[in-house]
Order: sequence, then C-alpha cells, then structure tokens
Amino acid sequence: MNVFLLYKDRDFHLNQQLPWNEQALIRDLELDTLFSAMAGSDKFLHEVAEHTVLSGINCDMETIMYRQEILRDCINNQSVVKDLFSLANDAIENEKARPWGLFNKWPSSILRRSLHAMRMYIIILKSLRNLAEENHTKFRSEGFNRFFERILSDLSDDYFDEIQGHLESLKFPDGILVSTRLGNGNKGCCTSPCRAKGESSGNSWRTSFTGKTRKKGCYGWHGF
Repeated sequence: MNVFLLYKDRDFHLNQQLPWNEQALIRDLELDTLFSAMAGSDKFLHEVAEHTVLSGINCDMETIMYRQEILRDCINNQSVVKDLFSLANDAIENEKARPWGLFNKWPSSILRRSLHAMRMYIIILKSLRNLAEENHTKFRSEGFNRFFERILSDLSDDYFDEIQGHLESLKFPDGILVSTRLGNGNKGCCTSPCRAKGESSGNSWRTSFTGKTRKKGCYGWHGF
C-alpha cells in the first residue's frame, strides 16, 4: 500500500535522482549533522532523510504545504507515529530473525515457514488496524486522513477472514496429489500438482501409495 505521506499522488522512492552537487551541499551546509539528528543510529532512516532533504529542492509549494501539515500531525501525535514505525520495523526484523533451519530446502519446511510468516503479518496488520481505529480522529492533515481511511477500508474483518481461510487450506489436511512420469534415465519429469480431495492424512516425510482409483501417474504427498 502506498502511504502518500511525502507526495499526494505518488510514493517516495530511494532511487530517485539527487542533485548533481549533492556531496558539496552536504559538506557546505553540514547536513550530516541534521541527518544524524533526524535518524539517530538508524542507517535506513539516515538514508531516507538524506534523499528526502536533497530531493526536496524540486518540490513545489503545494507539496511543501502538504508535508508541513503531515509534520504538524507527527509533532502533535508523536507516540502514535512512533507506534506506526515500530510495527513496520517489527515486521521486517522478525522476518530476518527467523532461521531457515537444517531442512530449509524441503517443500514442507518452506511452506511451514511461509505460513508462520503470514500469521505473524496478520497479527501486525490487526495491530495496525486497531491503532488506526483508536487514533485516526486525532489527525488533521490530508495525508494522514487518507492513510488511515485506506487502512480501515482495506483491513476489514472480511479481509482477515478470507486470509485465514487461505491459511487453513494451505495446511493441506487431505494431502497433495502430484502427477509425474519417468523420463530419460528413469528420472522423474513433467511433475505437476493434481487436484487433491478427500485423501487421508499421513506423514509429511513419505509418499504414500494406495490402491484407490486416481488419475494415472498421480501419487499422494500427505500432511504439511
């Protein structure tokens, strides 16, 4: 979701072109002192501050006024803005902190890790929606009002119910049917998933073969 807190009609990008004399400007105006004060020890915020300030020389008056209103909201609601930043940072750091483990190349391990990540993101998104519900009336700027409106609209109960349904189906309680055939050197080739329905659960570390009638070449891989 584009937050549109720096521009009305587009999002901010770190790869935008900076002035040709950016290093001279930073040195002559001692902007590193300003950037360090804005970012603290956060290298990412330092980079964002640098690009935002240096690219700002191309902004028109309307954009400057738009940002000033948002800045006023940030000053008046510092704790809420810090909570927003913490939620975004938690999502990134928690994903980085989870090790892949010994069996990271197994499809079951990749799926299990992905499901765990999705559940974590759902918790964070629900926290984001709760934060918006509790605090959106405190903000006055056009940018923050649009930001909170989109959160409350997009992150509805129906949305979370739909996502939860997809996560439950990705547990594959009935297993997965896989179609394959022998190729050169008796190696498996043309492997593709078949429609899985009504198969009994089993062990995720084995392929089970049953006497039931099923599509030619289809075998069941059960239980992730």
